[in-house]
Amino acid sequence: MYTRLQRARVTPMSIDTGAQATLDYIGEYLDVRYNVVGNDGGRFHVDVVLTNSGNRMIPSCCWAIYFYHMK
Repeated sequence: MYTRLQRARVTPMSIDTGAQATLDYIGEYLDVRYNVVGNDGGRFHVDVVLTNSGNRMIPSCCWAIYFYHMK
């Protein structure tokens, strides 16, 4: 735990407002459709469709989407 003196020394991190705005836009307007097509011995075959339903372009740089699929 921080003492009162230590807490005063902690400097808050700055937020890249441009990057946050892009992430907010992606969260609001990117529609992700994930459909399992088949399962072949633990290998999953899927169709993934990404649709931007907003009116701005989503940059191709500096963000990623990760999918997790359990057996």
